Amino acid sequence: QVLALMIAHRRPSFYLAPRGRDELDRMTDSHLRVLTQAGVIEAPLRDAALAQKLAFRDPRSQPTVQPLPTNKGVTLARTRLAGMLGVPLYDLDRLDLRANTTLQHELQESVTAYLQKLADPDY
Repeated sequence: QVLALMIAHRRPSFYLAPRGRDELDRMTDSHLRVLTQAGVIEAPLRDAALAQKLAFRDPRSQPTVQPLPTNKGVTLARTRLAGMLGVPLYDLDRLDLRANTTLQHELQESVTAYLQKLADPDY
């Protein structure tokens, strides 16, 4: 598994997708044989590793990203901050930072609840 991940990190969108998994398996097996020939690993370890089947996460039953409730205030703040820093949102999410805004979450929740009640004819 670890060797396969080391190989896959070069082209993760190919090797970790269903269409590239067979090639990743072949590349991993090939690297195991080369490592044995070079004396880096012993033959019993190679044989044990070759006997293992690569395991992949099922994205339907184990999603990596859990959907979050829509929060327009946070989305607005993130978008503006990303623009000010000149980075995409993907990169912004990986920065170790804290930002403060003038948005008031509790007030937003109250206004949202009130507006949703207005849609109810019995209200």
